[in-house]
Amino acid sequence: MKVALVIASLEQGGAEKNIVLIANWLAEHGHQVVLMTLSGDESPVAYELSSLIHFRRLGCRGNSSGITAAVSNNWLRIRTIRKALQEETPEVVLSFVEQTNVLVALAAVGLDIRCVVGERNDPVLYEIGRMWRLLRKIAYLLTDKVVVQAPYFIKSFSGAIRKKTVAIPNPVLPMVSDDGADRGHSIVAAGRLDAQKGFDLLLEAFQRVSSFEPEWTLKIFGEGHARGELEEMVESYGLQERVSLPGHTTELDKEMAQAGIFVLSSRFEGFPNVLAEAMASGVPVVATRCHGAELLIEEDRNGLLCPLDDAGALGDKLLQLMRDDALRTRLSGAARNVTSQFGLDSIMEEWLNVLSAKSGAVAG
Repeated sequence: MKVALVIASLEQGGAEKNIVLIANWLAEHGHQVVLMTLSGDESPVAYELSSLIHFRRLGCRGNSSGITAAVSNNWLRIRTIRKALQEETPEVVLSFVEQTNVLVALAAVGLDIRCVVGERNDPVLYEIGRMWRLLRKIAYLLTDKVVVQAPYFIKSFSGAIRKKTVAIPNPVLPMVSDDGADRGHSIVAAGRLDAQKGFDLLLEAFQRVSSFEPEWTLKIFGEGHARGELEEMVESYGLQERVSLPGHTTELDKEMAQAGIFVLSSRFEGFPNVLAEAMASGVPVVATRCHGAELLIEEDRNGLLCPLDDAGALGDKLLQLMRDDALRTRLSGAARNVTSQFGLDSIMEEWLNVLSAKSGAVAG
């Protein structure tokens, strides 16, 4: 089977990491794979591609100043994608992320190509703007399948779109970890520095309990437009010596291996890759009850859950973990089982079923 995969860029991110994982697996299992990005040479590639993959940069990504420019630029992108699909002649095209999905669905109209689009966040809560929401409703009617990350996201759509929507979670790869390692007293979080990730709640929660366990520190990895606000919070709480925001890291796995606790403070998620990776690393985890976390965590068996948008409750869970070595050890051991529940080969069989028009994934 020849498969084309399309995404805006291959910069650091969960969707980018997973489309590369899918592309590599397909290529290494005998399929012809072309991976296209809307970005050009200016955009870095954060993940290693198999040498078997044909990689194309379409060079049609960019910002638009005003609605007229947006319409013109997006029409150009649709034409560019369509031309690339006509040149590559895949049997199926798979697109990731909302706006790119719309462009690919429109570009594939009238071509003898099966079109599958993947939603990589909560379709209701992730804000893409009123116009893109309208275009998404139109474009998704033109697709063969819509893939979400968990069954409860299927109800985000209605009518004909819901009927063609299926759920496939992300695969979780085994991570290097040492069962006997002394993890120390660092709390780690990671993600875009924006409102969705809830790091403001995490800082408030840590501030509430930090004086009770003065040996614990907090590291929040990532970049985003909320950095200034978060740095001001750290300063106002007087936590400069105990809280750091180191930015992006290419060695998050090493940080996980040394962490005493991992926290997911998000207000909403699709499938939280970073939480899954922390669990695979054997880090004791606490997370807010966003949909994605509830897919991975069973309360008090392989992690702890707390209500959304509740800094007090999050602080209580943190303090519980900080103070209980036995609890951290028990949760750590159980968390590693996430790799068997979401193994790569079994998840990829679900993707193959969808890409080749067979049944198999959870449908709405």
